Amino acid sequence: MRIQKSITMGNFYQKSIFTAAAVVAANVFVLAQSFTINKVRYDVVSAADKTVKVGVSATATGEITIPETVQNNGTDYRVIAIGENAFYNNEKITGVELPSSVKKIDANAFMNASELSSITLNESLESIATGAFYSCSSLKRVDIPASVSTIGDNAFTDSWFIAAFKVNEASQHFKSVEGVLYSKDGSVLVKYPAGKQGDSFSVPNTVKTMGTAAMEGSRLYYINLPNSLETISEAAFVNCLRLMEIKIPNGVKSIGVNAFLSCISLQVIEISESVETIGQQAFLNCPKLGIIYVAENNPKFTSEGGVLFDKAKKVLINFPVMIGTDYKMPATVEEIGRYSMSNALALNVLRLPASLKKISRYALFGSKNLKTIYCAATIPPALEVAALDQMPRANIVLKVPVGAGDAYRAAAIWKEFKIEEDAAMATSENAKTSVKIYPPQTSGSLFIEQQNPAELTIYNMSGQLIKSYKLSAGKNTVDISREAAGIYLLKIGGETYKVLKR
Repeated sequence: MRIQKSITMGNFYQKSIFTAAAVVAANVFVLAQSFTINKVRYDVVSAADKTVKVGVSATATGEITIPETVQNNGTDYRVIAIGENAFYNNEKITGVELPSSVKKIDANAFMNASELSSITLNESLESIATGAFYSCSSLKRVDIPASVSTIGDNAFTDSWFIAAFKVNEASQHFKSVEGVLYSKDGSVLVKYPAGKQGDSFSVPNTVKTMGTAAMEGSRLYYINLPNSLETISEAAFVNCLRLMEIKIPNGVKSIGVNAFLSCISLQVIEISESVETIGQQAFLNCPKLGIIYVAENNPKFTSEGGVLFDKAKKVLINFPVMIGTDYKMPATVEEIGRYSMSNALALNVLRLPASLKKISRYALFGSKNLKTIYCAATIPPALEVAALDQMPRANIVLKVPVGAGDAYRAAAIWKEFKIEEDAAMATSENAKTSVKIYPPQTSGSLFIEQQNPAELTIYNMSGQLIKSYKLSAGKNTVDISREAAGIYLLKIGGETYKVLKR
C-alpha cells in the first residue's frame, strides 16, 4: 500500500491552488490530438499504442458510462485513465461508470463535482490520485476494488456525505472495517467517512498513523486515540466541527501542520510527554479552545496557564483564544509564534515582557478587541508580515517604559498605536498578582498559594458562579471532586486563572 503526497493541506483549505484559471492553463497543454464523443473529451496518450485518457469535459451531463474503447477517424483507442481535472467543477454529472481498461484516476479528476452521487470503480483500477474526489458533496459511498494500490492525499476530503468505504476483501493494500478505510495491516487510518453517524469513535490499537485528513469533517464529539499511535499527519482532524476534547496518547511523536485546524468546538487539548514536533497552525481557528495541557515530563514543550510554549518558554506557540481578557506573558518569552494569538477576540489587555524580541507573522492578526498593550521591551520587537494586522491600532493604548517612547514612535507599525510612557513599567505595578495554582488538571483537589488572604470565586465556562472561598495567606486546598468535568475559571484578586476538572 502506498499513499501519495503531493499537495499541502494549507493549499487545499485555502482552495487557492485550484481555480478556473488552473483548468484553463491545463487546456493550453492538451496533447496534439483530442476529440469529443457525447460531450466527453478524450486526449490521445499514445498514438502508437492507441491509448487515450478522459480530458477536461466541462459540458458533460447526467449519468456517464466511459467505454473501454472509443473510435476516432476510423481508429479504435483504449481508454486507460481519467485525466487531471477531467470533471473539475462539473456540477451536472450525476454518475460515472468506469471500464476495466482504466488504470488510474488522476489528480482532481472529479473535484467539486457537486452532483456526483455514484461512482463505479471497476477491477484493474490501480491508483486514485490526490484530490480525485475532493468536495464531491453528493457522494455517499465508495467501493474500492482489490486492484487499487495507491490512494492520494485528500482523495475524498471535503466529501462530507460519504457514509462508508467498502474495500474488496481480496485487496492486498487496503481494508474497510465498519465503513472506515485503513491500510491492509491496519497501521494507517486512511479515511474515516465524514458522513458516518455516531457520537464517539475509538481508533483501533493497530493504528500507528492517522493519515492526512484522516478524520476530516467527522461528526464525532469524542475520539479516543490508542497508545499504539505514533504520528498525527497533516490536517488529520481538520474541520471536526463537533470534537470537544482530545488527549494525545503517550507514544505520539509528531502532530502535523493544520492537524486540528478549524475544530470549532474543541475546548481541551492534552499533549503527552512523547510529543517532539508540533506543526504550524496545528490548533488554528479553534474559537472555543480554553486550555492546552502538556505533560510535565515532555522534553520539548510545556504549558503555563493553559498556554503552549517550547520547553524553555522562549516561544509562545499557541494561545487558546478563550484563556481570558487579561494576559501577562512569562518573562522568558522572546518570540510570539506564527498565528499563535490570532483572532484572540476575548483579549482586552496584553502584557508583553522585556525579553520579547520578535512577533511572528499573523501572530496577533485579528485580535481586534485589544484595548491596552503593555510592552516592557525598551527596543520595539521586530514584526513579521501581518503580525499586528486587522486590529484597530489607532485606538489601542501602547504603554512602554519611560525613555522608550521615541523608539516606538519611529518604528513601522508600532508608531500607529496610542503610545504612552509609563513609569510603572519599571516596577511590578503592571504585573498580575503572584498566585500559584496546581495541578493544572485534577479530579480531586486544587492547591492554591498566595502571599495574602484573598477571596476565590469559581465559575464554569458559561459564567455561572459555582463556589466561593476565603483563602488564607500561604497554601490552601480546594476540593472540586464533586464538580462536573470541564474547564473552570478561578478568580483571585481581580485576576482569572483556568483549571481542568477531569
